[in-house]
Amino acid sequence: MVDSYKVYIEKGDDPYNTTVSLLDKLDFWVEKKRVLIKPNLTTPKTSSEGITTDVNVCRAILERLKDCQVVIGDAGSGTKKALERNGYYKLGEEFNAQVKDLNDDEIVIKNVPNSVVLKRVPLSKTVLESHYIISVAKLKCHVLAQVTLCMKNMFGCVPKRTNRVQIHPLINDAIIDILQIIWPSFCVIDGIIGNEREEVGSHPIKMGIIIGGIDPIAVDKVGSRCMGFVPEEVRHIKGAEDMFGKREVQVQGESIEKVRKVFDRSSGLVTPIRYALESISGKILRKFPRF
Repeated sequence: MVDSYKVYIEKGDDPYNTTVSLLDKLDFWVEKKRVLIKPNLTTPKTSSEGITTDVNVCRAILERLKDCQVVIGDAGSGTKKALERNGYYKLGEEFNAQVKDLNDDEIVIKNVPNSVVLKRVPLSKTVLESHYIISVAKLKCHVLAQVTLCMKNMFGCVPKRTNRVQIHPLINDAIIDILQIIWPSFCVIDGIIGNEREEVGSHPIKMGIIIGGIDPIAVDKVGSRCMGFVPEEVRHIKGAEDMFGKREVQVQGESIEKVRKVFDRSSGLVTPIRYALESISGKILRKFPRF
């Protein structure tokens, strides 16, 4: 059986107005839930550099949360600085939302029901206690995962760098294991300005789109096609469909053909070398696992 999901592509240059228009068309509202908004804030770069989720995309989402207890959080190497530089602490004050570097959160070890590569995963307690998770990703290439969209964004729910270093070299399979425990209820991709080549170095590409829907696999399939990828050839997207079921996608709004640009996938030398060293560290740490 193939499940069918609608995914909407909204075209525009302004992050806030484009997201508002998208959410209007998706009739998005959440009431009286404990909500986690999970942006991509791995490094202290700005959204215009193509690296981080624009704060005004999250602003538009916050306006649709009624009587909710809200946490905005991520766990990356430079999340605290990213939260500050991109205006997330001010946004939290404005909407009475807690803004949190999940690296500081209590860690809960969860067993993976149908392990692909990880038998157990260390996750943020805040994430696990959330009733409704909104993955607000950035439209970016990734050296190991090819794309880093709404599913890969859930990797930022693993606190502490030492834990992530153990998992990151296994990221394509690890994503599937993480999704078995935490599944986003709603997904948005900030594609106003995407990022080619890699996930940390700034190589911005103007796309002028916001993508959204309720299913992370369907949304990522559309996002990857907008970047010129074939979803079936992206390992973690294929693995997710193998684990959770095939997705038939109904694209609404702008067509993929009208907005599609082929992203440059050449990463240079720095990131592959860094990941080669990380792979060695990961192997050592996995011999003496902390979880």
